Amino acid sequence: ASVPTSAGSGGDAQVRAVLHSRFARDVHSVDPRQEIWEGTTLGTLDASIRRSEKLRFGLGVRARYRYASLAHDVPDATAEHHELDGSITAGYADLTLARGLHLQVGYQPVHLGRFDVLSATNFLSVSDLRDGPSTMPEGAVELGQLAAVVDYDANSWLSVRAIYIPFFTPHLLSYTESDYAIFPSTQAASEAAISSAGGPMGAGRLTKLVRNNLSRGDRARLAQTGFSSLAPEPTFSEPQGALRITAHGPAGELALTAGSALEHMPTLELSQSFVDYQFDPSVENQGFLIAAPRPARVHHDRFGILSLDGATDVGPITLGAEASLMLHRTIYALRERGLAESVPGAAHGNLAQLGVRAEYAANDQWLVALETFAAYALSVPDDAACKKPHSLVDSGTHFSDCRFMFLEHGRYMRGAALLASFSPTDLGLHFELSTALVSGPSFVFMPRVGYAPWSDFEVEVGALFVEGPSPSTTAAPDIALGGIYDHVDQVFLGVRYQP
Repeated sequence: ASVPTSAGSGGDAQVRAVLHSRFARDVHSVDPRQEIWEGTTLGTLDASIRRSEKLRFGLGVRARYRYASLAHDVPDATAEHHELDGSITAGYADLTLARGLHLQVGYQPVHLGRFDVLSATNFLSVSDLRDGPSTMPEGAVELGQLAAVVDYDANSWLSVRAIYIPFFTPHLLSYTESDYAIFPSTQAASEAAISSAGGPMGAGRLTKLVRNNLSRGDRARLAQTGFSSLAPEPTFSEPQGALRITAHGPAGELALTAGSALEHMPTLELSQSFVDYQFDPSVENQGFLIAAPRPARVHHDRFGILSLDGATDVGPITLGAEASLMLHRTIYALRERGLAESVPGAAHGNLAQLGVRAEYAANDQWLVALETFAAYALSVPDDAACKKPHSLVDSGTHFSDCRFMFLEHGRYMRGAALLASFSPTDLGLHFELSTALVSGPSFVFMPRVGYAPWSDFEVEVGALFVEGPSPSTTAAPDIALGGIYDHVDQVFLGVRYQP
């Protein structure tokens, strides 16, 4: 609602609050460590406060509570897991320095480009990815980063945007204790890890020690702290930024974007000496304990981007397209026909990407948006990026070529995403379908029906399905993300309140 500020200030404020809760149950179980029950509550508060014609403040916060439970306790952990946290989505001052010249300073989202999902141009944004494809709309809001943004309207047809981000912020991720973790663990893998680490103590005693002292929440925080400690420090030595020039007229808009950033997604790499020890823990291979380099490294390497995107209206449909060149992106690499002992390594490559977008929103009832993309690796990874098991390091065994992981034939990535919603007039009903298909093939399908008995309150029911071929082994380049996360299929109920 819009509410006036103090008398005589000459300004006003717009405040928006949303409370959204969703409770889900998995439709099938494949492993004892799978989270069968999930519940998430998000509260967001956004405000825009205008103090004068030349000064405005933007404020935004978000609180998140998540409950998840396994079907039952496992030997090394209890079933329940709780998370409570908050984040800043906005906290900036918007100053009009001159006619057509604006400066925004503070915590703010820095979205670039015209695509919502499959964009290469939007390379500076930081998102909360802890709930994967089950993320609610309020949770998909890009997080605020400390930044300075300058917007300059040079004339009626040309505008310029410059963004400077002094400190690095990675994506918010779940690393281990979640169905959506980037390093999910099965019960068998957990037991094997405890058995190998048990030593003289024995696996059984170590299991009890872990369970009595480390809850699933404790382990999640330890993993988060560990990865954070290996990320770039918040110094002025690793800035990020972009320059975007946009030309617009009756026919549409065309924009050129250039910039540099650090990878927001971490890439974990094990040193060769540590890999050698894992496959041959003899005394001569224990040097990794004291020798450089350190056993593990988390990469947030720098990359550059040059992108051209545009949009035009064709009747009731808005068409958009982008062409991007990404330089020195960090991607996992692995042997094409690697042995089971092969270990992924961090590699770098240049990628070219094309995307097309179409949106139909001619009335208040229908909204349809379709995005497609195709990316191509312009080179193959350096062979040194693929780790070799110790037993074959000096044997002269021939290894097959090193390939980028998650790409078709080590070179391609393609996909499409569709959002369709229909809201019949005066019925209070809202039908929505979200779906995506990317290389693997990996498939996401999410139908949802909402009913609003009052204008500020909605109840919802829906489902989420993630499908893909199950990986035969982790030591294979062609791993489908849908196969890794195909156990998260669920049905859900929710309520949403916006006063």
